[in-house]
Amino acid sequence: MKRKEWKVIAAGYRHSVALHTDGTVLASGDNKYGECDVSDWHDIISVAAGSAHIGSSHTVGLKKDGTLVATGWNKYGQCEVDKWNEIASIAAGWRRTIGIKTDGTVLAVGQNNESQCNVGDWENIVAASAGDWHTIGLKRDGTGVSVGNNRYGQCNLSDWQDLVGVAAGYLHTIGLKSDGTVIAVGSNKDGQCEVSGWEGYRSNLCWKQSYSRSEVGWLSRRGWPKQSGPMWRERLVRYRCGFSRLCPYAWLKSRRHRGRGWPKR
Repeated sequence: MKRKEWKVIAAGYRHSVALHTDGTVLASGDNKYGECDVSDWHDIISVAAGSAHIGSSHTVGLKKDGTLVATGWNKYGQCEVDKWNEIASIAAGWRRTIGIKTDGTVLAVGQNNESQCNVGDWENIVAASAGDWHTIGLKRDGTGVSVGNNRYGQCNLSDWQDLVGVAAGYLHTIGLKSDGTVIAVGSNKDGQCEVSGWEGYRSNLCWKQSYSRSEVGWLSRRGWPKQSGPMWRERLVRYRCGFSRLCPYAWLKSRRHRGRGWPKR
């Protein structure tokens, strides 16, 4: 029997989700609100699970065609994403869902009592993370944007630069810089912001400073290429981003392979 290969995993409040390389999804755990009802999902390229410090959560899947599917707890409308399209990536927080479109703008749905869904004016976003009460966005120029609860300063990112990754926790935010160091703001009650000595880290995220809209759409519809043996590395032209993961922009610009889709095993 062939061993299953998983490409993306996500963890919610009381459930776990895994995306198989064939585009199907598996989930296990608490299914009180149907958050594990993903057996009929197909053509999925990414998954996200709603995080929570209390209560139930939901599961979101991004399809190859840029549309979304969602299941689970929907008290605040966090699963009402069936009309979204041209989505390149997703994030799920407590009681809300975030989608980054291929043009770099952002959509959000769900509870908005702390303005955590007020992302309508965001532009040039390449990644997003949703904490319990705040939402963080990473821009193509390496800066960060934030909305939502800022009681502990978790949204104070105005002076952050050279970012390649961001993550939002319950009441704090961390950022990974291009030099491999990590920075943090927000509540430090349990030492969660004590990252000043961290260095030598890299992000899986890799992007060109300015994609055209057609390039972003092309890449998002096909997902990230899988990393395999030396033959792949010889056949791909690397984009000089410094990351070890193969860059989809390099594949897109390869004259020899343009228009032939991603390499196969």
